[in-house]
Amino acid sequence: MKKILSFFAFVLTLSVFISAMFAEAFPIAAEEARTVRVAFPQADGFTTTDKNGVRRGIVVDYLTEIAKYTGWEYEYVDTDSDTMLARFIEGEFDLMGGMYYMDALKDTFAYPDFNCGTTKSVILARWNDESIRGYDYRDFNGKTIGVYGRATENIRRLKQFFEMNAINCEIVEYDHEDMENGSLYNKLENGDVDLLLGNAADDTGHFRTVAYFDAQEHFIVTTPDKREILDELNYALECIYESNPSFAEECYIRNYPDRGINNFILNDKEKAYIEQKQTVSVAIVDGYHPFFCSDECGGTHNGMIPDFLSRITDFSGLEFEYIHAASYSDALSLVSEGKADMLGFFMGNEADSEEYGLALSAPYASLNDLIVRNKSATYPSDGLVCSMLKGRILPPEIKAERVLYFADTYDVLKAVSDGKADFAYGLSPRFEVILQKGNFSELIPVSAIANSNDVCFAVPRPASSSCLLTILNKSINSISDEEKDNICDANLIMAGKSRITFTDLIYSNPLLFMGIVCIFLFLILLAILLFARNSIRAAKIRAEKEKADAENRAKSAFLSRMSHEIRTPMNAITGIVDIMSMKNDAEEIKSYLGMLRSSSNYLRNLVNDILDMTKVDNGVMTIANEPFSLLSITDEICPIVAEETKQSGISFTSDVDILHRYVYGDIVRLKQVLTNLLSNAMKFTPRGRKIDLCIKETDKGNGSSEYFFKVSDSGIGIKDEDKERIFKMFEQAGDNAHRSKGIGLGLPLCRNIVELMGGKLELESEVGKGSSFFFTVTMMHAEEPKKAEKNDVLKEENLLDGTNILLAEDNALNAEVAKCLLTMQNATVTVARDGKEALDVFSSSAENEFDIILMDMKMPVMSGTEATSAIRALDRADARAVPILAMTANSFDEDRQSAKDAGMDGFITKPIDIGSLYSAIRAATESRKTAK
Repeated sequence: MKKILSFFAFVLTLSVFISAMFAEAFPIAAEEARTVRVAFPQADGFTTTDKNGVRRGIVVDYLTEIAKYTGWEYEYVDTDSDTMLARFIEGEFDLMGGMYYMDALKDTFAYPDFNCGTTKSVILARWNDESIRGYDYRDFNGKTIGVYGRATENIRRLKQFFEMNAINCEIVEYDHEDMENGSLYNKLENGDVDLLLGNAADDTGHFRTVAYFDAQEHFIVTTPDKREILDELNYALECIYESNPSFAEECYIRNYPDRGINNFILNDKEKAYIEQKQTVSVAIVDGYHPFFCSDECGGTHNGMIPDFLSRITDFSGLEFEYIHAASYSDALSLVSEGKADMLGFFMGNEADSEEYGLALSAPYASLNDLIVRNKSATYPSDGLVCSMLKGRILPPEIKAERVLYFADTYDVLKAVSDGKADFAYGLSPRFEVILQKGNFSELIPVSAIANSNDVCFAVPRPASSSCLLTILNKSINSISDEEKDNICDANLIMAGKSRITFTDLIYSNPLLFMGIVCIFLFLILLAILLFARNSIRAAKIRAEKEKADAENRAKSAFLSRMSHEIRTPMNAITGIVDIMSMKNDAEEIKSYLGMLRSSSNYLRNLVNDILDMTKVDNGVMTIANEPFSLLSITDEICPIVAEETKQSGISFTSDVDILHRYVYGDIVRLKQVLTNLLSNAMKFTPRGRKIDLCIKETDKGNGSSEYFFKVSDSGIGIKDEDKERIFKMFEQAGDNAHRSKGIGLGLPLCRNIVELMGGKLELESEVGKGSSFFFTVTMMHAEEPKKAEKNDVLKEENLLDGTNILLAEDNALNAEVAKCLLTMQNATVTVARDGKEALDVFSSSAENEFDIILMDMKMPVMSGTEATSAIRALDRADARAVPILAMTANSFDEDRQSAKDAGMDGFITKPIDIGSLYSAIRAATESRKTAK
């Protein structure tokens, strides 16, 4: 109330939201949304911010609806009543809401043609003033009413209200100086006046509302210079009212809920009854959901009756005690016979209550009835038998030839299940809680009855013998609709599936019970027969569980080692970069660059191992069959191993005894196996010991030979129990110091590669003496391949001189690196940030302007394959001829096939080997020149 009177005192201080999109005479063309600044003071019901920071109120509701027609977006500007008007006039806000119309302000405010509803004025009285009852306006005669003198429009409407209702009441006007804390409550509380005029119900609990009437129209306004906003505002408001003339009233009800007249006070007679009676007895049926809930509902809620009677106690001070009845009909009898003062719930209408000699209170809830039929019956039809609760009366719209009455709802449904009745009629929540038990497989709910059932308290007729009925009615009507709904919702929660007792099962379906007994006996026999088998299965499950646990532990260890293996070279890379940034010596920097390349190669090999293992798991790894030199492998591997073992203090020897140097096979995979085996040997061989590589050939005489490969060391050796485990993924043997080296994929990968070559990787080892890994594969002899001209592109200068390159790369850093590497060889590079941009650049270029296109595969907007397909489809000769090389981190076979299908000429994987890149570009461009 204080907020509202303050708002009223400063009539120009309310705020609004408003938006714009259409002019009054014509629709505004679709364009960028206008942002409208709206003043937002805190005014109850009009512009308020709730505890969650959400802006609400009548003005907000209107602005939300207006935006649908104008497309406006709003910027809410918090303000206060003291500064809002001045800021509005200065142009800080486009809109203000809650403004009353005044002729004196028509040059300051631009009023729209339509209002946003009317405020409501209320007349307040003191709670203890019983001379003003509220329901009879004649009580106002001879009283005095206090008003704020500057609220001229409200005073004018008050006088109209008095004139319409023939009220003779003296109006006492007060100034702002007469207010206390911004309100005139003090004048009413002190008895200076009998009544007080306000514009909202009191929220302090000190006063009651005794009359309600429409007050002033309020508007959303702008300033006269904002004609376009005003036109769009008029257009939107007209659309709103054309489609919903009740919009203003709905907004008011939504933002001022339960602001009606609150005249519920107890008179002297009622107070005397309460003081004398103190406790009223209530007849109830215990465990009767949703009215009186106990164990039936699992303690989730008390029931409607206890919850509503608690509110009645709060209002009146009257206490209640419960008399428990076995059934609803027994509860009716307790009240009729005078053994209880009132009935906790009556199910029926006024006519039904008269038949039982009861007077109904105001309803406190409304519940639907339900019809449940037997599967064999058709409802509705003629000649049906209905079962229902004793004490209830079948409504005339429910047709039945005969009605069977039962004391308990369970028995009502049981009669239908057993075929004694065709359908049951009763309260929906009661039926639902029984049906949830699942005892009635023959029952089908038909429909809820459309006319709802008002639930009331009931007292004996005539109610004039006591004040109990009026006390109940005043108490119930003092509870807001929202609170009533909350109580009902809380107690209509389904009780959940109840426990079915053994007796219930037999009683509801004896055939089902016999079937269950037979099944039970069969299960006992089956359990005896399968006991031994189950024991074996249990042992097997335990073993499998232990195996699964071991695999999970191995995978966890793999992830830990993977993190270690990646972080180690990354640490070296970042450290070296930091060192290089502080160094100026060219030779030192060159040395550090070599270290960077070594760490990068390690990371690349790590990723390659994982990808290779994935290929093995998916069955897509293949072995090449190309001529190569066995000695080229040893010539490449042995010097590297010799240098590394020398630095580690380990002796390394190699024994290569072969007759046929050139064979058919896969040089890459064979080198990968030998490198892995030698690397493992170095990890597990202490300083001062030795490693041997042995390669022996046995000629089979049919153009092929068996080649024996063996890597031996005198290291720590491997335990017998670990000899098979180390060939599994993610597994390692040895102590923690040695296990930290690698991720446990090398040996499983080697074994798989050797098997694809037709051999078997085997192991011999003794703890403390060393290990030997060996395998034998058969390879066909090959002729010495023609020597290719040795060409080290990295030593050439101006390798790409005159080459015009279009580079499509979405990663800015990768693009910069590639551009730098290419321009170092005198290439001209144009960078496109995605596939679409690459397509546009090529489309707009002169014919044959670009010699080659380097295309990343995965890019935003348009991928590399999409861009390539689009370029190939262009109607120009060079679109089909220009070489396009895929340059991507995706290295699987399906990626290569995807690039080929899109029309790409080559495939370069990242991280890029610069020598391979230069060679591929030169080969592609020279091939194009030759084709021309």
